[in-house]
Amino acid sequence: MKQIAAWPALDVLDRTSAGQVKRAAKAVFWAVLVGVLYFVGARVGLAFLAKPEGVAVFWPASGIAAGMLVRLGRQATLPVFSGVFVATIAANLLGDRNLSLAVVFGFCNGGEALLFGWLLARDRDGHQFDNLKGVLRFFLALALSTAMMAVVAALAIRLAGASHAEFVTIWQMWWASDAIGIVAFAPMFIALADRPGEPLLREEFLEGTLVVAALTVAACTNCFTSSLDAAWWQPVPFATIFPLLLWAAARCRTIFLAVGLMVVALVIVLAVTAGHGQFGNQSIPIGERVFAARVTIASFAFCGLVLIAVFNDRRTTLDAMRVSEQRFSRLAATAPGIIYTFRLDKDGRRTIPYASPTLTPIMGLTPAEVRDSADAAFVAIHPHDVGNVNARIVHSLRDMTPFHAQFRYRHPTRGEIWLEGHSNPVREADGAVMWHGFMQDITARKVADARLGMLMGELDHRAKNLLAVVQAVAFHTAAEENPNQFADTFNLRIASLAASHDLLTRSAWEGVDLATLIRSQLGHFAHLLGTRIILEGPAVTLKASAAQAIGMALHELATNASKYGALASDEGEVRISWSRGDRLAIGWIERKGGVVAPPAKFGFGHKVMVEMLEYELDASVGLDYASTGLVWQFSAPCRAILEANCAIVLQGAP
Repeated sequence: MKQIAAWPALDVLDRTSAGQVKRAAKAVFWAVLVGVLYFVGARVGLAFLAKPEGVAVFWPASGIAAGMLVRLGRQATLPVFSGVFVATIAANLLGDRNLSLAVVFGFCNGGEALLFGWLLARDRDGHQFDNLKGVLRFFLALALSTAMMAVVAALAIRLAGASHAEFVTIWQMWWASDAIGIVAFAPMFIALADRPGEPLLREEFLEGTLVVAALTVAACTNCFTSSLDAAWWQPVPFATIFPLLLWAAARCRTIFLAVGLMVVALVIVLAVTAGHGQFGNQSIPIGERVFAARVTIASFAFCGLVLIAVFNDRRTTLDAMRVSEQRFSRLAATAPGIIYTFRLDKDGRRTIPYASPTLTPIMGLTPAEVRDSADAAFVAIHPHDVGNVNARIVHSLRDMTPFHAQFRYRHPTRGEIWLEGHSNPVREADGAVMWHGFMQDITARKVADARLGMLMGELDHRAKNLLAVVQAVAFHTAAEENPNQFADTFNLRIASLAASHDLLTRSAWEGVDLATLIRSQLGHFAHLLGTRIILEGPAVTLKASAAQAIGMALHELATNASKYGALASDEGEVRISWSRGDRLAIGWIERKGGVVAPPAKFGFGHKVMVEMLEYELDASVGLDYASTGLVWQFSAPCRAILEANCAIVLQGAP
């Protein structure tokens, strides 16, 4: 059972002494309040006693007790029972009943409220009028609780000799009076918890007050001015009150209709006892008039609460749908594609009844432009792909299988893009077919696939070139070296090639910095960099093809220097410098390494240092075996070996 803010201390037990005192004070407060209200209702009920049974025709106190218990919650069981018990005894003693019978009636009335609340509490939402189930459970609970306590009360009355009427008659009068009291008053207290999180607006209050006033006027008019002698007047109560109940249920909160029902019940009971109108016709026996009044009150209450349940259930459904639509709208607005519904009528008419807001940025169309006709979307499909799209739609329609297609689309501002659609067909009752699905922009994926294909082709090309280089290195090394030296020389040259390849891989084959390339090829002499090996030159980024060729040449130069040149002694020096202009110039100059002389026969090293560079890079290469040390000069056009064009390179030339 849902709790309300009016009983917080009964929900949370504070174990401190101050909390216990506060909780006890609240319990006493509610017991006193329930007792006072019950006493007032009991005095009103005792004013309408049926003769000769001596049972109240109308017992509003039962509705007050039951409604307050449901309103406050199960934790208010003891305060409500105590207040009802004491108030019943006081009301009966003042009504000239004996003490023992008053005590029994106190237990009956208190037990009736507890049984009613317990029956409703078994259903989590039973005490609310949000659906028809809640209304039916409300009437079932009041029927069972009042019927069971009426048995105890009737037995007490018969045993005490307080009435000479039959047991069944006493039971019926007690049960009916309590049941009508709960029907008339309990909904008002229960409805106080209606929509606790929504403040009552001024317009709602004014409209609800107007409805209650209209119900009061209609009830008074029909009960105090009508006459049974005018046959045409008899349907007027129903003709005027039921539209007002419908108004209250459709437009107002439950509390206003509950108050209106209570007012109608009071007016009808007053008409019976005062002898006015249809219910006060003295020519009709009092028993029949009381029965008619009870049936009328119960009918109005049942119809009113059913209307409330229907409209509250509708409001709950609409609120849930509104929340669901808001969540779906937020999801659709942030989705990476278009959530759409495509409809194909039997006559071939194509429409898109729903498309998420992402339709505009992706396809350049607004949902309104395709809602009544999808032609604007189909016209923009690439002519080479529209046939395939239509064929897939026909196939999906024929076999009722999912639709899937990738196609080019001519966007009004972005140009040609790629779209991919997935949807499932559903056949409608009118014969049309609806495809519900998702469409996304896959242009980036298509571009990436094309780039990947190009990269795979380039990788294949470079792998073949690399294998050709390895094959040439192996062939020439084997031709100029004896078998004992072949493995070492071949491994060193392959390691040089691998170092260049490693640099290219790390840079995604987008070029290699020249200084970094030199350091990688002189890895065995890293301890000499900055002392005996001097590097001088600006930042230069070589193309992948140039990096591999220049790297192998630098490796051969370093190998020869370590065997025969400047790096073979402890005093030799190597200066590697480069500059750029229209051409990139690289120089390798050895000093203090002893006298060098040209070899009697040029081998593969000379091909790598000179011939390969001239052939692959359109370079000019000079090799001078000077008496002071080897001098290697390289010069090639920027456009052939640099990643940046010459104009950009020249901006940073020294």
